[in-house]
Parts: sequence; C-alpha cells; structure tokens
Amino acid sequence: MSENINKLEKFDSGYDVFNRNTIQAIENPISLAIWVYLLSKPNDWIVREADIRKHFNIGRDRYLKAMRYLRDLELYEVNRIKGNDGKFIGNRIIVYPTIRKTDYTVNHTDITEKEIITEKEIITDRESVVTDTAPTISEKNIDEIISNIDEEEYIRPSKKIKFKKRHYLLALKMYKDLKAFNEGIKKPNLFKWANDFRLMEEEDNREYKKMYNFLEFLSKPDEFWTFWRGVILSPSNMRKKYDTVSTQFKAYLTAEKNKQY
Repeated sequence: MSENINKLEKFDSGYDVFNRNTIQAIENPISLAIWVYLLSKPNDWIVREADIRKHFNIGRDRYLKAMRYLRDLELYEVNRIKGNDGKFIGNRIIVYPTIRKTDYTVNHTDITEKEIITEKEIITDRESVVTDTAPTISEKNIDEIISNIDEEEYIRPSKKIKFKKRHYLLALKMYKDLKAFNEGIKKPNLFKWANDFRLMEEEDNREYKKMYNFLEFLSKPDEFWTFWRGVILSPSNMRKKYDTVSTQFKAYLTAEKNKQY
C-alpha cells in the first residue's frame, strides 16, 4: 500500500526570521512550537504526523487541536497533489510566516465533527504511528486500542514489530481456531503473529480475504485440512507453506470431484 506524500512549502528567505506579532498572537504553546518547527524545515520536507508528535512528545488529540488552531489563524493551508494519472497522491502543506487573518480570535466551538474528521484525513500521514500509546501497548490494553484505531493505522508494540487492526484480528482468529482443536496449545506472542500477517500482505501480496479464507479452511474437519492443521501452527508456517497448500488443495478438490463420476 503506497504512502500519501505530504510535502512542506513555505515562503523561504534563506534564513529564519519570526514575526513578533505573530508569535505573540499564537496563544496555544504547542501550535507555536509546531509552527516554528515547520518554518525551520526546508521546502519539500515530507510532513509526517508521527515525526511531529514524536518530536514534541504529544498525543494525537493535542496534535490535531494544535493544527486546527494554526489553520484557524490561517498560518497554514493544505493543497491536494495530483499525479500524472490525475489521482491524488498526497498533500502540499503551505506554512505562512505571518498571520493572514485580520481577526486573531479563534473560536473552536465552530468546528464540527465532520470538520475534525476531514482534518484528520488531510493532516494525518496514513502510515502514522501511535507513538503516544506504543510504549505501553500490551495484552491488557490491546483490545481497547484495536477498537479505537483507524483501519490503516499502524500499531507498534516495539521497534521491530508493527501491524494494523486486521493483522491482529487474523492472529487472534488463528490462535482461537487452533485452540478449538487443542486446548493445551500455548498462547503465542500475538503481536509477532500479527506482524507475520502484515508481512504476508505487504511483502507476499496476500489479500486479507484470502488469508481469512485460508484460516477458515484450516479449521475444517476433512482429511486434507486435518493433516495441514498439524503442520501450520503459526503465521510464519502458513507463510512458508501457503503456495504449496494452495496448489495441493486445488489438486485435492479435482480428485474429489473426479471420484463422483
């Protein structure tokens, strides 16, 4: 899945000078910090929500509130970028060195839920990381995180592991299906399993629906799947044997069909 590109554009004079009146008008300290931070970056710098949040050690809500504040002061705007095929490929974030709005009063009560959602879609890098929750992700809070996270947002329990909601749900399904046939099965590291399902999707180009159907077949009691259920005991095994099992299953179905004639 390709990443949306959010490129920075600013009015660059070759050195950074900040307007005194603008600085004094920005009452939100996080907004002020982000505005200065963006102005200090070069043109065409790739703007990522995750990078900004990590730099200032803030969560998503504080980040979005700060960006809405800057938007209301007209200190930045977003223009969509089209590729050669006419499709949108990202955004150009334009940051201004001075407030263009004559009335400095910012009224956040005017912002509707629809506008908030739109702001998330525009500002959020779709490959963003839940950096404010990542250090404390565990089995105790993963269900709450899964229920509140966007479909295309990554969860990172550690530096080497990342996955999306659907990958974790596949891992959980596989564990529950295996446990239905073997109560004594040891509970695996579901985060690692979810990461393996991500690799199957992103590196092996396996579709979610086909992986789900594979697990459904794996839980069937017929002879063919009973054998493979004793072999495929983890997503990493499934990844290695996927093509082999798919080929043999097609041959098995053909053979079973021929028995009927």
